[in-house]
Amino acid sequence: MEKPFPLPRCFGSRDFLEKNPPMVAAVEKSLILDMGPAARQEELTQDLTAMMRVMETVMVLNDEQGSSNREMAKLRTRNEKLEARALKLEGELTDLRGKQENFAARVKELRETQEALAKAKNDLEDQKASHAEEKKSLEEELGKLQSAIAPAEGEPESVQGLSTRAQLVERIQQLGEGVFKAAQHSWENVLTQVKIVNPGLEFSTEGMGMLRKVVDGQIVIPEQYRQMEADEEEEDEQEEEDNGEEVHGESDG
Repeated sequence: MEKPFPLPRCFGSRDFLEKNPPMVAAVEKSLILDMGPAARQEELTQDLTAMMRVMETVMVLNDEQGSSNREMAKLRTRNEKLEARALKLEGELTDLRGKQENFAARVKELRETQEALAKAKNDLEDQKASHAEEKKSLEEELGKLQSAIAPAEGEPESVQGLSTRAQLVERIQQLGEGVFKAAQHSWENVLTQVKIVNPGLEFSTEGMGMLRKVVDGQIVIPEQYRQMEADEEEEDEQEEEDNGEEVHGESDG
């Protein structure tokens, strides 16, 4: 045969052999019949051997394919376990990140509290510098507050109530407000006494204030006291409005 021999279309046409039954050509019949029994047996043995070789090859290849499938199944199982482990680690990482954010928020809150405490101490030092009479009592109170912040054995019962920095800051603010009100009362008392002992003089108090000072021949208010003075003026206006409403109500009655 000089040309390749085409195989029947067993896959493309399932019923090819049913529609086209196999047949043996006359020349092939003549060759088979002309063979002796020994030659025919030798030919069939060679053909059978070739067929067995084909079957062995197919079986080996099938075994290799099955082994590959088993290895693939093992790899797939291992991959699933690794994915589950990665998912678990990812959850733990997310939890750790949340805890880290909470810790950072608490550190920030603690830092802000410490800054507020430092600012309160600075304001207290400014107030103590201008009021010598209250200096000793404020230092004693500040010492008590500092003792409450630092844990120690045998703390006195009088300071055990101040257990947090927030309570300490609140206590310092209360003391600062008390000092401020005492200074304000002293300022107003001095102005009233000066007016009484000088009845024939007209004093102008415009531009004057307890928190102000003289700089280069002018009365100015330091920057740190601007908000305090604004709050004081707002409280005075609110008090005047409340008093006016009370007087108006009494007149109507």
